[in-house]
Amino acid sequence: MKNLRIILIASVISLTLLYSCSKDEDNPNISKYTIYMAGEYDISQACYWKNGKRTDFGNVSAITGMSVSNGNVYMSGYYNSFVPCYWKNGVKTDLPDDTDLPAINFKASYANGIYAAGNDVYTVGSYNVKDVSPYNVRAQPCYWKNTSRFDITDYPDRFAEATCIFVSGDDIYIGGKYLVPGTNGPIEVYQACYWKNGVKTDLPADIDSYVTDIYVENGKVYAAGSWKNESWPLFSHTRCYWADGQKVDLITINPNDRYDVKAIFVDNGTVYAAGYCTDDELNTTACYWKDGKQTILSGLNEAARSRAFSIYVKDGIVFTSGWSDSKSGVCNVTGSKGAVPCYWVDTKCKELSVKVSNWCDTERNNAIGIFVE
Repeated sequence: MKNLRIILIASVISLTLLYSCSKDEDNPNISKYTIYMAGEYDISQACYWKNGKRTDFGNVSAITGMSVSNGNVYMSGYYNSFVPCYWKNGVKTDLPDDTDLPAINFKASYANGIYAAGNDVYTVGSYNVKDVSPYNVRAQPCYWKNTSRFDITDYPDRFAEATCIFVSGDDIYIGGKYLVPGTNGPIEVYQACYWKNGVKTDLPADIDSYVTDIYVENGKVYAAGSWKNESWPLFSHTRCYWADGQKVDLITINPNDRYDVKAIFVDNGTVYAAGYCTDDELNTTACYWKDGKQTILSGLNEAARSRAFSIYVKDGIVFTSGWSDSKSGVCNVTGSKGAVPCYWVDTKCKELSVKVSNWCDTERNNAIGIFVE
């Protein structure tokens, strides 16, 4: 009987520990972390959140990236349609371009991503310039260190795009794509690539590939993006990542879903990517992949649409940011659910505070970047 009581007590303790561990895994304690997010809402109101407290700092055309260094929040983007800039804690710094287009031509400059290292700020983007025949206008990819601009010229044709940036020590990595020579016709074909200190490396894929985000760990380069198989129909792209040039395709739980990947993060060799899937009804669902295995992220309510745009991993906890249909807000035009910026802790969705007068503009009510310390 004494042995039986010991066994029963041990069983109860084991079940209690098992329940406690399961409960902790479902609701990890994040109170010890400082969580930064950046984005926009109500069409053009730029903001950032620190542990859920929102700071508004002005109207923008777009917020495109976020980085945190020494407790300072840096954000890239542009305003007045096409003036590239970055913000440090909400204070704007314009980035110089060198466009030589006359007033009658289409002038445009963009800041597409940002990385802060110590007190230095690296921003990546492009600006339009005149060109010789057969191209009247082309985009010149570049990056800025603080406010000094450096053009990227190592690509074989006149159209290239720099989409993302990562700095490791003295090395500057920039991801993007360039137009494959001879394909500037009805169907343009691009080649995914990255530049390390201005030297280009192509990333293997069949045709029409590009890079959306880049990460470097221990000298190894990881890039998220997409490629199209020559034998597939138009627009049928496979989302993937490259690890030092080795392509790994990302698959979905529902093979009929269309999907996109927006961000990549690497934690001790484990690769995380964030994005979303789109079903036949054009409903979108946020998700992330861990070493290629997909995890679905539910929105703020059962029927909510959602998308993820950024990912960060801390102590094994996956933090993802983006947007979700709100619990109660309604678009005053369609009468359907509106969207709000949000973030996920593992798979639990948390709404971010906003003052939204226009619930209709889903894409612009969004937390595009997340950082945890």
